[in-house]
Amino acid sequence: MRLIELTAAFLSATLSAVACTGPQEPLEELELSDTKEFHFQEGFSGEPVDIILDGEQIAHFEARTRLQLGLAHIVTHEIHPGQTVKICVGDIGLENSFQVEEVGAFITINIVDGSLIVENIDIRPGYV
Repeated sequence: MRLIELTAAFLSATLSAVACTGPQEPLEELELSDTKEFHFQEGFSGEPVDIILDGEQIAHFEARTRLQLGLAHIVTHEIHPGQTVKICVGDIGLENSFQVEEVGAFITINIVDGSLIVENIDIRPGYV
């Protein structure tokens, strides 16, 4: 009988707490703006990476993919459509240059079969 009373009290307190906080708003995606998130994902094993924007280095770091997540590093930077981005992966001599488009606030970067694959997407990648 005591267990039922404790369970009822717990449920009552939990429901009261939920009622007080109200409905939760969903997490917002980045709006299409000048802010881009670079998601370095699969294939990195500690290489130095440079991000160069219109000839100026905006980021330098070592990328190492966390195998359980599939994520190595995230960089956020304000970038305007029409600017040129160059991504260089130092130790293995990979690089990729592209012109920034309005579409998508997220840029994914992966090393696949010895190539640097860059994609511009509009939904934030999820990591578990």
